[in-house]
Amino acid sequence: MSQTLLIAYRLVAALVISMPLIINLTIKGDIVSSFIYAPIFTILALVLAVYLDDKIEQSLQQAKLRLNVRKAAKTTSAKVKTPLLARFRTEYCCFK
Repeated sequence: MSQTLLIAYRLVAALVISMPLIINLTIKGDIVSSFIYAPIFTILALVLAVYLDDKIEQSLQQAKLRLNVRKAAKTTSAKVKTPLLARFRTEYCCFK
């Protein structure tokens, strides 16, 4: 679930990042918009997407850790008996 969410976000982010350049190619504008505005908007969208990607990954990691803690709290470990020879081992015995 978390991987599909992350992949979907990254696909949408890639489309949003490329939109200023696609709009610049389809709508004929002047040289200022081609060389200044389109790259600036693209870089701003890229920085925002990287920031949001980092926040999404952190929240997914925290959710995964909380889920693992809950699972660990619910499971009980079985008592393991020590081997028979180890139970009778003393400092006076020859089993070492």
